[in-house]
Amino acid sequence: MTGDLTNATKLCITDVGSTTTKAILFRRGEDGTWTYVRREAPTTVERPYEDVSIGVTQAFRALEEATGETLFVDAAPVV
Repeated sequence: MTGDLTNATKLCITDVGSTTTKAILFRRGEDGTWTYVRREAPTTVERPYEDVSIGVTQAFRALEEATGETLFVDAAPVV
């Protein structure tokens, strides 16, 4: 993405904190208004995981469950 969101219909952002990873999915409706859904997962920076991508994936999966949106294809994010 080049930074131009003019035609975007979905946008997902994450915030990896020291204890909690937050993921927010923004979706643009047909009328042009944006709505959002927010989910959290534990941050996995400490042992035994030591890999923040695990917490990010868990937060994205929680968004998928809450919204029915597909956010991963072949284990890679698509939003």
